Amino acid sequence: PLFEKVANFVLFFAQEAKPLKTRLNKLLFYCDFLHFKRNGFSISGFNYRAIQMGPVPSHYHELFGILESREFVQIEEELYEHGGTGERFYGKMEFDPSLFTEEELETMSDILHNFEDLRTREIIEISHTEEGWKAHKEQRELISYQAYAFDLRGV
Repeated sequence: PLFEKVANFVLFFAQEAKPLKTRLNKLLFYCDFLHFKRNGFSISGFNYRAIQMGPVPSHYHELFGILESREFVQIEEELYEHGGTGERFYGKMEFDPSLFTEEELETMSDILHNFEDLRTREIIEISHTEEGWKAHKEQRELISYQAYAFDLRGV
């Protein structure tokens, strides 16, 4: 079932990294694009769009809302010292590795470890070096796996 796999793809990062939404979007992007580069297909099947803060899954607001309503993740709003807010993701279910191939799990782990010591701002800056984002940010267009996965700079 594709929904279960997609839900567990997001759940993996929510459980392991407890990321803010912006960070989560970058982890998903790099994971899918690196897996495409290595294997010729993405893990999630998501389309990614270039927006101001970097690449994000298309319709991520709706996706995250569904995952929260089905209790795969819990999203909590955080207040920062400077007055801003952010949404932090926590896993609510047990991650099911049986939905993924060995190669997919390896890519997910590689991305988790590649970015674990970086601040969210640093990951945003890295994502802004990607040609796929730079070429499509003005029009908020989709980023092609075929055109840009093989030239990833962040991983």
